[in-house]
Amino acid sequence: MSNAKLLKQCQEEIAPRLQRLTKRCVAELRAIIKGKQPARTYLLMFEYDSMEFGREFPVMLWWMDRTGLDLRHKELLGDVKFTVPEEMLGRYESEDMDPDPYRLTGRLFIKWFTDCWQAAGGASCTLPGYLMHHDGGTPHDLKRRGKVSPEPVFPDA
Repeated sequence: MSNAKLLKQCQEEIAPRLQRLTKRCVAELRAIIKGKQPARTYLLMFEYDSMEFGREFPVMLWWMDRTGLDLRHKELLGDVKFTVPEEMLGRYESEDMDPDPYRLTGRLFIKWFTDCWQAAGGASCTLPGYLMHHDGGTPHDLKRRGKVSPEPVFPDA
């Protein structure tokens, strides 16, 4: 099968796996947005690990101050056993598709999570919210729906 067909097939299998978590994710994000934030919170940093999609819902929220200090953190949807079945990811990984299924899931996940943020009322959040891979890279601005350039600055770091 061609790489393009593999990507399309994989994407068609991943999308419903994310969609089944939408209501729960929106509800949890809404509670965060409307909830009381720790004193001195400057921004909300959501961090995901694409290599863990087969084992959990791999998102942590970090409440950060102006120096970049973690004031508090929380795992989102902590009872979810997997986001996308590990067997499915492994099946596509063995096909040597480009991008690999973890990167493809990550790309779809960013869009899906941003949509959840918006549905939860993210536009009304008084704090900046970012989504970032745990290994680094450019953060994704959840309000502006795009990559941040430059990265979020901690003015007192």
